[in-house]
Order: sequence, then structure tokens, then C-alpha cells
Amino acid sequence: MLMPHNSPRNRVISPSASQWFARRSSVRHTARKHRLGGRRKTPFWLQLPENPDSERVLLLLHGISRNAEELVQAFAPLAQAAGYVTIAPLFEKGKYPDFQRLGRRGKGPRVDLILQAILEEVSRALAVPIERVDLFGFSAGAQIGHRFAMAYPQMVRKMALGSAGWYTFPSSDRYPYGLRLKGELPGLEFVPERFLRIPTCVYVGSEDTQRDDTLNCSKRVDGVQGLHRLERARRWVRAINQEAISRHLPPPAKLQVMPGVTHSFVQACQTFSLPVKIMQWMDETQPLLVAKEEKK
Repeated sequence: MLMPHNSPRNRVISPSASQWFARRSSVRHTARKHRLGGRRKTPFWLQLPENPDSERVLLLLHGISRNAEELVQAFAPLAQAAGYVTIAPLFEKGKYPDFQRLGRRGKGPRVDLILQAILEEVSRALAVPIERVDLFGFSAGAQIGHRFAMAYPQMVRKMALGSAGWYTFPSSDRYPYGLRLKGELPGLEFVPERFLRIPTCVYVGSEDTQRDDTLNCSKRVDGVQGLHRLERARRWVRAINQEAISRHLPPPAKLQVMPGVTHSFVQACQTFSLPVKIMQWMDETQPLLVAKEEKK
């Protein structure tokens, strides 16, 4: 059962993001905050179009700033106009210490299972079966997004990733650096032939080259992935496409560098119209996923 959360509705988090959106659309977002039933009661934002469509579901994933509502402010009105169900979970600070890596054993709740539970709850409430989503994540949200897609490719139709700090590569390195699991996520396996079919667009700022306190600056990540988010995005897109080609699949990923943008979602909205670009790309891209009868 969907339970409304008692926080103020339409509370403004970022005036600049709100002003950016107001100049570009006359549609006001109608998202409401709910809580997933169960012990941890994970909150999430939900907006419904007039006629929900199980093939048009947008999942928005925040980073360590926990700006779930800011993502809603930027995307939900556009998604509403396009007929998307919009879902934006909030992984509250202190409760999900390993959320970027899906919650490895012994390191916090399993975020992948929470995302599935949210989708199942919304599906039951709407009496609309949600089988696949289009997803967007920014910063740490992009980390969640691509790892969730790698683990559950049958559930992701398209994904847009914004400025991830670092990535899981399609290699035999130990997870989360590569795909080799040794009990970190019980019950999961990564099948490259499946996740390499997901149309993917990676967005990163041309000026996102700062080594700030939130960036993983370990020697291991620096050596393989590069020294900053821009270089890491380039290397990951190249690695994904090369791996797909080696398996006789079309390259699924493309890189979009945002001119003049640093590591800022608001700036990406203001100067690059990021939500508009992503929604346009999601509408025009034809999914490469395997047929439904091949899902597991």
C-alpha cells in the first residue's frame, strides 16, 4: 500500500533549478512523496500521468547530496507531458552506507532489492505491470544505475548516466571494480551478453576534472579508470563498446560531453538543458534488449 509521507509538498530545494525549469515548461509537477512499506520504510517520490503505461516508467537515482526532489523538479513535468510514470527513491543518509554499490553483504541494505520492491509496490497500486524502466542517475546515482542495469538487464530498457565518480568495468576484476562476484551480492550474477544490449548514454561535463573530496581517488581506480570523471566516462564507454564488439554485438554506449559544465546537476540543467536532452534521447532510441521470452 502506498503511504503518503507527511513532508511539505513541492518544497523548493534549489531555486536555480526550479527557475530553469519554469522557463521551459508550463507543466507543474504533481509528484507526491510516499514510503515503501516494511521495516526501513524507504521514501520515494511518485508522479503519475493520466493514463499510466507500463512501458513508460522513468526511474531517477540521486547521488550523495540526496537531491531526489531536485531530480523530480527537473524531470517530472517533462515526463508527465510525455506520459511517463516517474519514480525517485530517497536513500536517506546513514541508512544506506553502500548504496552506490547496491549494498554489498555486510555493508548495508541491498539497494537493488529495495528498488525492485518499490517498482512492485507501484505496479500493484496501479494494477499496471512494470517490467522495464528507463533510468537516469547523476553522480553516485549513476553508479547505482549502471550496476543495477548490469545486474538486472531485463528490467532496464534504456539508461542515461550523469557524471559517475567511477564505474564497474566489464572485466574479470573483483566487484565492484569488475564483474567477478564472490558473495558480495548473494543471488546475483552478471551476464554481459544481456546488459551489453541496453542503449546507454553517458553525460559528463567538459570541466568535470576536479579531484574533490567525494571522488574515489584510490590508486586502483586512478590507474584503470583515470584521474577524473571526464576521463573515467571516456574509458568506461570505450570499454563497454569494445566488449560488445568482441561478442559480436553492436556498441550500445555513447558519450555526450557537456561544454563548460563542472560536477553540477543544476549547471547541467541551466547551460545544457540536460533533462530535455535525456528525455528526447529516451524517446528516440530503439531498445536493443533481448526478447521478453529470453528474460530470466
